[in-house]
Amino acid sequence: FLREYAGVPNEKKGLVPLAWIITLAWFFFGIGPGAVIGNTVFGDPNDPATWLFGIPSIWTW
Repeated sequence: FLREYAGVPNEKKGLVPLAWIITLAWFFFGIGPGAVIGNTVFGDPNDPATWLFGIPSIWTW
């Protein structure tokens, strides 16, 4: 029943690998080491002189 009504149509099955890539990237940047890297990629959050765009990195994201 679920596959009939909620399954992925055959013409969109090629998007499944892309969906997995996006999901894994989200895990990396959302809850993994990318979250730690992202805290300082646009400057040190505790030092306004290093902010790349003049705003905290969390606002830049």
